[in-house]
Amino acid sequence: MNNTIVKKRENWIDFAKIIASFLVVILHTCCYGIKDGKLYSDSYLYYLGTYSIPMFFMVNGYLQLRKEKITYNYVFKKIMSIIKISLIWNVIYFIAKIYKTKKYISLVYVTILSFLQKGYFWQFWFLFALIIVYLFLPILNNLLNKKTKTFYIISMILIIVCVIMDCMNIFINNSFHLLIKNLVIQPFRIWTWLSYFCIGGCLSKIKINRLGKKKHLVFMILLIVATTIYQTQLSMKLYNNLYAENFYDSFLVIFTSILIFTYIKRINFKKISIINNISNLTMGVYIIHPTIIRIFNRIVVVNNNYKNLLIAIIIFLISLFISYIISKIPKVKNLITIWQEKKYEQKNCSKKLCI
Repeated sequence: MNNTIVKKRENWIDFAKIIASFLVVILHTCCYGIKDGKLYSDSYLYYLGTYSIPMFFMVNGYLQLRKEKITYNYVFKKIMSIIKISLIWNVIYFIAKIYKTKKYISLVYVTILSFLQKGYFWQFWFLFALIIVYLFLPILNNLLNKKTKTFYIISMILIIVCVIMDCMNIFINNSFHLLIKNLVIQPFRIWTWLSYFCIGGCLSKIKINRLGKKKHLVFMILLIVATTIYQTQLSMKLYNNLYAENFYDSFLVIFTSILIFTYIKRINFKKISIINNISNLTMGVYIIHPTIIRIFNRIVVVNNNYKNLLIAIIIFLISLFISYIISKIPKVKNLITIWQEKKYEQKNCSKKLCI
């Protein structure tokens, strides 16, 4: 092992992955009225899911940027693994679609559509955004390890860019009824994803312990409530649509996401194997849950987000169970796992990268 000291696996980061994956299920399930441009008294449940995507990128940034050294060879293998997973899942859809419609469709076209947040696997936009972020990984990793202050400055600049974009979004919508959402699709909002990714890297170096744990919890809850109300009110009074993605650049969402992430980091987890095991299935949950949602929508129509919260829990558990079954099948388990080189795992104390 070349005298490398192996750190213990951090259970809190596994728990953070689980929280993020559950929040994304809430985001896609508790959205009654949102697509129709209608807000109800229970719509705030939908906006609680806003923190899922920021958490995904922060977790990835935390795990990747703190590594001893990242090479473009490593990045290439990671990207090829993501493309492989995306292609295989789209092949399954490709075959099913041809069988059902008897019409040929291009597999490459279907896969590209999924990366652009369209088609059956629209959720793969996140994987495409991750590919783009990974292109910057060796440079950012080198800066964090060798020029830490420069990395912090870049991270701060990215946050400022996000805030400026958020203000521009409000101004442009108010003046011209346009949104960045309609001008730049999610995978290409690189300033946003790099910002959260770099924040994750910063938090791998910075210890937050000046704020008492109880005060941290209270402050976090209050800010979650305030930010949720802010999103709800701004959506009703300003934006032409109510989608949570309008707020990823908001300083309130950024700061609240940091508070959630750092509070989870402060939780003293003992070695709990079930958390580790569930964490390794979160990629599967992310991939599978939209299909389960489609099935539920055909079976039952729910016009209440409180009831949808229960359905979200059920969908999360079903997706988790299916992912578990897949993980137990030798070759098929690669459908829910992004490649991770062993030597990096030994040096940097993480096993599998599962969002």
